[in-house]
Amino acid sequence: MANRTLYSSIILLLIFSLVLSANLFAVEKKQPGRFGNSNLVGGRFGAWTMTTNEDFLDSLTDFSSSALYAEFFYAHRVAPFLATEFSIGIFSQGDLEYNDGITTGAVKMYPIFISAKLYPFSKYKNFSLWPYLRVGGGLIYGTRDFNSIYYDDPANYYVEESEIKITYTWGIGIDWPLADQIALNIDFKNTPVKFGKSLAGLKDYSGWSLTFGVGYILKSK
Repeated sequence: MANRTLYSSIILLLIFSLVLSANLFAVEKKQPGRFGNSNLVGGRFGAWTMTTNEDFLDSLTDFSSSALYAEFFYAHRVAPFLATEFSIGIFSQGDLEYNDGITTGAVKMYPIFISAKLYPFSKYKNFSLWPYLRVGGGLIYGTRDFNSIYYDDPANYYVEESEIKITYTWGIGIDWPLADQIALNIDFKNTPVKFGKSLAGLKDYSGWSLTFGVGYILKSK
């Protein structure tokens, strides 16, 4: 089901980008405008959807493959066709509970990436949308902390652990400068995340995110 949703989201985003880019051939090529020479800082909000199919998930009584996702980003314009972006995000699957009554506690993930954003249509000054391709690398920092509760057993205990995974990410998106200093954004990323050790009984937290954001356009170079 998660894979079907993933493919549907990619197809919809591609169709949206192609439809909005259809008038490119009617636009005169010029030097890029202010946005093509400016940096961008802002935030994105949306959902992270896990694509793992580990058998462990079958033993959970309350689990959703999707979670709210928030992300801060700063994009530094290197050239009109290229920007480097630093981003740090957070999402949590909440408390995970087994069928036998064991609560494994909340798992939180912090994706931290540096990405290259390539703008293939950067030469079209009068085209208001800036579709881009993204590829990057970084790490996922995962944490878990909880108080163990097992059938009201008084011998409960506190657990705190963390894992780090160095990985890559890729995706597509669209920047849309609305005014001199404000831009909207839609962004899709796919990220493999498989830890060496389990967090809450699960190693594979791979997934994709679909977010909508707003950014502040910094002063032109």
